[in-house]
Amino acid sequence: MIASKLISTAGGIKELSSMPACNIQVMGGQRTAQIGLNMVERNHTGIFGQMDVVRDTPPNYKMQLVRMMASNTAKCARADFLKSQKGLGARLRENMLERF
Repeated sequence: MIASKLISTAGGIKELSSMPACNIQVMGGQRTAQIGLNMVERNHTGIFGQMDVVRDTPPNYKMQLVRMMASNTAKCARADFLKSQKGLGARLRENMLERF
């Protein structure tokens, strides 16, 4: 479900594969005008913030997890667009969960 939201928000797999991970990370997030306000809470999780794994993560590690997911998404989108490596997503997911 998250993959389909990312692809549709980007405009297709070609566009998603050409995006840097920092833009994928915030894709689907909402901008807030914070004129004269202290930035009490900054939400840079975008679409990834809807995932149960991210919501259940302690606040100290949430951004690290979202960054890892965004960079792995960028790698998988590029591999998928180029049709170069089969099973890359499963390997990256296992490595990420093991590392995290």
